[in-house]
Amino acid sequence: MQKRILKLKTLMVFFYVNKQYAKEQYSLKTGITLDYREQEFSGRFYEFSYAEGESFPLDTAQAITDVFRPEAYLYSKYYFSDNLVMGAGIRANLPNSGQDHYLSGQINLRLNISEKSNMVFAYGQYNKYNLSQNNFQNSFLISSEQLSVDYNLKSDKANLALSLFQKRTDRPWEQTELWGTEVFIKGNITPKLVGQLSYALIDGTTTTRDGQTFDSAFDLNYFIRGNFEYRFGGYWSINSTFAFRDGVYYQPLASTRFDENLNVFEPIFAQRVDQERLDGYGIIDMSASRLIPISEKLTMIAFGSLSNVLNQKNIRDFAYNFDYTQRETQLFSRRTMYFGVVLNF
Repeated sequence: MQKRILKLKTLMVFFYVNKQYAKEQYSLKTGITLDYREQEFSGRFYEFSYAEGESFPLDTAQAITDVFRPEAYLYSKYYFSDNLVMGAGIRANLPNSGQDHYLSGQINLRLNISEKSNMVFAYGQYNKYNLSQNNFQNSFLISSEQLSVDYNLKSDKANLALSLFQKRTDRPWEQTELWGTEVFIKGNITPKLVGQLSYALIDGTTTTRDGQTFDSAFDLNYFIRGNFEYRFGGYWSINSTFAFRDGVYYQPLASTRFDENLNVFEPIFAQRVDQERLDGYGIIDMSASRLIPISEKLTMIAFGSLSNVLNQKNIRDFAYNFDYTQRETQLFSRRTMYFGVVLNF
């Protein structure tokens, strides 16, 4: 019986050397980084994704791709006063075979409004070569431009953070633009109950090199997450985490055609400009633990966890029958319980 076999080996080597110089009012750091990554792929796989089985044709492939990223950088921080700090840096690659020269840079400014609040402004342009993918035979350059404004407020009982950001990423085959905001709050609800909550909104669009525009995979009308922790009795802890977000985009089935050579139906999925969203994703998890001192050198932690407390039916993907006339949903894990103990000695 013929089988699909895929093997992937990855080698990553990173080396750096730096020198730092600091004075009371400013600091300076410079160095060189050497980043090498190699990926070896070999395997036997079905030639057609819609025709998998003992009687269907297999294809084989073997390739080794690598990317070498030597870079030199310089970063400086200057303290204008106790309330105003600026940082700036540049990073340049040392081009090797098949690579173009690039220069990355960033600048950030921190303004302390009061003892409990501050604002941070940041802007940067970044570049890096990545391993080949999407039918690119050689490593390719990814460039991005980012702008962000953060406001932070701290008090005795709570911390509040508000972020606004914009990011544009260029790849050889497409460009993605993101605009977004996030609100985060963390604090003591009672002396024994601590909680945190965040809400993010991202407007994202992707444009291909042939002019097609559609919502980015990062586009979200809402992403809510947080957790609550309650400690009592000196040894008990109860924790609850949760996350709710828009469903991911997928390309629905548009039509089918019958492949007479293989005697199977071939699905034809909608273009990305006609993509749709899955239903929203939501999950609540709960856990409880108790620290049990046994001796001065031995302690035991007993714990129990309940994942997906509400037994939510979160859709992961769709599966079809042989002629694609029927569809069923594939779900993420439903309600799951586990427990155990950990010994520390």
